[in-house]
Amino acid sequence: MPFRLLRLEFRNISVFSDEFVIDFTASDRVVAGQHVSSVTNVVSSQNIVALVGINAAGKTSALRLVDLALSIVASRLSLDQIPSAPQFLSRGSIMVVDFFQDGMFYRLESEFTSNGDRLVYADERLYGKRMSLVRSRARLFEYSEDMLIHSRMDLVSQLRGFMKDDDSIVMALTAPSCPISGVLSHLCERFSFLDGAIEPAYLHVFDRSLDEVCLEDGMVRVRFNNDGSARRVRDDRISDLLSSGTIKGTQLFHVAADVLAGGGYLLVDEIEDNLNKRLVQLLIDFFQDGEVNTKGAVLVFSTHYAEIVDSVKRKDNIYVMRKSRDGGCSTVRYSDVIGRNDVRKSEVLLSNLIEGTAPSYEDVQAVKDFMCRRISG
Repeated sequence: MPFRLLRLEFRNISVFSDEFVIDFTASDRVVAGQHVSSVTNVVSSQNIVALVGINAAGKTSALRLVDLALSIVASRLSLDQIPSAPQFLSRGSIMVVDFFQDGMFYRLESEFTSNGDRLVYADERLYGKRMSLVRSRARLFEYSEDMLIHSRMDLVSQLRGFMKDDDSIVMALTAPSCPISGVLSHLCERFSFLDGAIEPAYLHVFDRSLDEVCLEDGMVRVRFNNDGSARRVRDDRISDLLSSGTIKGTQLFHVAADVLAGGGYLLVDEIEDNLNKRLVQLLIDFFQDGEVNTKGAVLVFSTHYAEIVDSVKRKDNIYVMRKSRDGGCSTVRYSDVIGRNDVRKSEVLLSNLIEGTAPSYEDVQAVKDFMCRRISG
């Protein structure tokens, strides 16, 4: 397994009231081969991470923070190559990323600052330990000073002239080694990433009337069943011929196949938007099914709809996003609050048993009272 993201933490960022933390490892009991991927004999990585919450609870921001961390640690991008970095990071922001690569566990601690109007690194420390030193999951995220591999100050002095102030010291490790598909917007109205014909199996599961969809030189050719001649439109006008669900769905399945083949990461915002619930379940099942997901690929998605997370087999890979009255967002791991697995997750969330997962009774009643007054004049 070349790369696995194990844990992510951000501190001192404006969107979240406290620190933002997502643990990508399994904390509940693991049955071999079921819905997770083995990193070592004591550490397993989630194949699904679900972010669920009501509107404006920070779900999209959370996805973009995951994308930001993967861009730095897995894709080895400079800060000026990551469009979302200035949106979340500022002077004093801190990122801590635990990951596994090539038989080693690593922790990267990064502090950010500004240099004029540029976002740069103030300091960084990279720790590492051999996998043989991790004999239990309880010790996974423990690092001592003798495990320090690089500090930014020392490494920059050695590589002065080669390392920019917006390059992470993680670049001192090996080159990027897994495909990353960042936050795919729920709008998905273009075929810009496709080249050539779309796989017929993708087309038919979304629209049985389609025979062919093919992108060539900025033009999309569409042929329907029993239609002798193809129709052609510019790629930015494809919605004239295909439904939003077909456009989004075929894109998602196309990208998912690449990510599954490479053991990478797929981040999808509002996974339910424009898609039939059964097709959303199918996509989720691809990543949970050990016969399909043989390389430990990971799907991280957000959803407004609690019913979607009933398709997620585990409960330690669901994060509930909430927003307080003071405007700050926070996360809570579902399994940290709900110990039982025999209750439908959607019932827990829609009942507001985990506070903040549904509008409060008082707020709902206030809307109803206002509507009644408004209608009665």
